This record gives sequence, C-alpha cells and structure tokens, in this order.
Amino acid sequence: MPATSCNVFSGTSAGIARVIGRVTGGEPSSINGTVTVSIAGADLFLINPAGLIFGPNARLNVSGTVRLSTADYLKMADATQFHADLARPTVLSVAAVEAFGFLARPAAQFASVTIDRGSLQVPTGKTIAIVGGNIDIIGPHSNATPALQARSGRIELVSVTSQGEIAATGVVGDAAPAVDAFATLGTVTLSNGARILATPGVGNVTPGGQAMVRAHSMTVDASFIAASTGGNQNAPSVAVDLLVRDLLLLDHGSVISSSNLDRTGTGNAGLVRMKAGRVELVNGSNLTLLYAGNGKGSDLLVEADTVRVTDGGARVFAQNRGDRTSTGSGGTLQFVVGQDMFIGPGSAIRAENLSGSGAGSPIELTAPRLTIEGQFGGTSGAGIIGGTGGFGPASSVVLSVGALELRGGDALINTRASTSSVIGGSTQPQGGGPITVQGLSGAGSAADAVIIRGQGSGFQTETDGSGAGGALQI
Repeated sequence: MPATSCNVFSGTSAGIARVIGRVTGGEPSSINGTVTVSIAGADLFLINPAGLIFGPNARLNVSGTVRLSTADYLKMADATQFHADLARPTVLSVAAVEAFGFLARPAAQFASVTIDRGSLQVPTGKTIAIVGGNIDIIGPHSNATPALQARSGRIELVSVTSQGEIAATGVVGDAAPAVDAFATLGTVTLSNGARILATPGVGNVTPGGQAMVRAHSMTVDASFIAASTGGNQNAPSVAVDLLVRDLLLLDHGSVISSSNLDRTGTGNAGLVRMKAGRVELVNGSNLTLLYAGNGKGSDLLVEADTVRVTDGGARVFAQNRGDRTSTGSGGTLQFVVGQDMFIGPGSAIRAENLSGSGAGSPIELTAPRLTIEGQFGGTSGAGIIGGTGGFGPASSVVLSVGALELRGGDALINTRASTSSVIGGSTQPQGGGPITVQGLSGAGSAADAVIIRGQGSGFQTETDGSGAGGALQI
C-alpha cells in the first residue's frame, strides 16, 4: 500500500465489535499509508504469516484497539480457528478473538514485523499489540510522531519463534501475555531514535499507560521508551514490563523513563520491571525515574544473572524535581542479581531528593559479587549515590553481597545531605541517608569480603548543611 493510499475497513452495523483482516498471498504486506477502520469502536486484527512492514507514512485511523501479527491463525473464544492459509480448515466465528496461533516451523522461518519510521497510534485507553517473529522498530521518531503510542493504554511487543498461542485479549492493567510455553522466542530491536510512548491523555485527565515486551533478547539503541503519568491519576501498577530470556541492552544514549512531573498532582507512577539473563546499560544510556509533585515516584525492579552499568555516563537515576511544597516520595530502586553486578567508569546508580518533604528513593541491591570501578580525577568516577537537599528522609543504601570491591579510583558509595542543591531555598535539610553492607542472608549477616583499592575510593556519609551525616554499617 503506497504512501498516497488509504486502506478502509467500513460497515454499517452498530453491533460490529471487531474487524479481522488476513493476508493469504504468501508475501509480506508493505503498508505505507493510512489504515482506517470507520466502524465506531471496532477493534482491528490483522494477520499475515509472511510478514508486516510499516513504512514512513504508515498511520492508523481507528477508534478501537489494534492487534497486528504474523500468526498463522486466530483462535476464537469458541475454540474455532481462522487460518491465513486457505488450504487449512477454517471458521470465521462471531466469537471474540482469544489468541494468536503459531504453527511449528524452523525458528528462522517465523516472519518479522518491521516499523520503518511509521507512526502507529491508538486512541486513549486502547491497546496496540504486535505479535510475531523478530520485531524491528526503526526511527527516527519524535514525540509528535512516535513509532507507537497508546495514551492511557497498553503497548505489547511479543516476539516468538516456536509453536504456541499468545493471548490476544490484554488491556491496560492486565498481566502481560504468558510466553512460558514457547520453546524459543525472538528479538525486539529499537534503533535510530525510535520512540515508544505510553503517556497520559491530553491534559493529564487520564492516567499513564503500559509498555510490555516479551522476547529472547531486546536491544534499545539510541532510542526511547516512556511510561509517565500526571495530574491526580495513578499510573497502572506496572508501567514498563520488560521480560527477556537473554540480553536486555540499552546502548548509545537510550532512555527508559517513568515519571510523574506534575508539581501539583497526586498521581503515583508505576513500577518499571526488567527481568533478563543479562542487563546492560552502556554508552550513556539511562534508566530515569523522575517525580515532582505529591504522588509517589516509580519503583524499579531489575532481576538478572548479571548487570553492567558502564561506558560513558550510563546511569540508573531517580530524582525529585519538585519544589518546597512537594510531598511525593521516591520509589525503591531494587536490584536482584544472581551472579555479578558491575558499575564502570563514569557510571552510577543515583537517587537525589532535591526538595520537599517526601522521602528519597531507597537503593537495595543483592548480588554475590558487586564491583564498582572508577578512574581517579575528572568525571570518570563510579558509584552508588544517595543525596538529599529537602525536608524528607534521604535515600538509604542497603547492599546484601557476598563480595564487594571498590577499585580503580573514585569508586564511591556515598550519601550526602546538602543545602546547595535545594530547590526553593530550604536551609534545613534532613540528614544524609544510612549505608549498610551486609551478607546475602540479609540483616545480621556479614559479607565475605569488602575490598577497597585506588585513590578516592571508599564510603562517604557526609553533610554540608544542618542535617547530620548518615550512619555507616559494614
């Protein structure tokens, strides 16, 4: 479908709940125009087992949910199957669509879905789901024309490369589609400035949305994923949910962000959950959790065998950007690591409570081995930092480790109470946050080893205001 074309699904019945399209020719669909569903409120299901490609001019003009897939068939709620292959027995039932079905074939033969600079947006509160083989989303995109947007809705990216069925019923607030039964999964890649936005409705009158990914591996390269909320609306309990079996990589300044930056609002931000075999933030990439008003900031849960935060300013960053009247507290930054965690030169896990009466984000990390490696002098230090400049309790740092090594120079675990960073001119901040290093069994247990090497490396609990420095327990 070329750029000047418009593919229109129309009908006259007020009772039509869904539009189902299948492509049967055995060739990928190339869509570079507007797909329109003129039936008010109808959901769109489009399947082509040979692949789907959305070009720079691809757009949606719909009022319902959109589900796009390279599935072989749709399974209906009455157990009938609607196949794309005309040679297979098929029934188009009036029952609701229950799942996307994939038949057995070699993993390399599962067709992909590509968004190449197109912008697919659904109405407020609706879902856009992409379920197929490998999923490639290529920018550049802007906030006005993101690759995918679901205001107060749900974005699903599910990549599978084996036989099975994926639920096709999820709406915002539901659990993510289950993929445990699939022997192999595929890859999800965002590149060249791709943007995925699960943001509030216009004017913050509706809550933020959800972004969910299920894959074998995921690469976010110079790209951006945001799930924010605003006003007095709470985000979904889980705002960003990324589950991959192998590598979850953020590279070249990529950002995953969850925020509630309305200074007068009371809405709480949702959880950011990342679960993978390996999690890597490199080359200036950031996990950013910002809050400013009277609601709670996002919690973060990272679960992986290994975690690396390194190379040129990579950060996990929670910050209160409110003013003296702000009462919102930061969410907990939690890392559960099965083997090793490494924080390299110029990189950090940082929680800053700059103003207001809310508490800073606690940092909780569990790992058999934690290594922080900096370089003395300049901006190449590395560390875990908790600071406060407001009236609320400072961020605490609790490390449950087998072995902890600070090496190379300016490798720091630091909490600080400061008046210099206070927004609004406060001169009476809380004291600095406590630092606790303990064994893997938690409170009362001891780490096997704590090693400090290099100039400027070590622990710091400090204050330059009227608040006390934090307690240090090793």
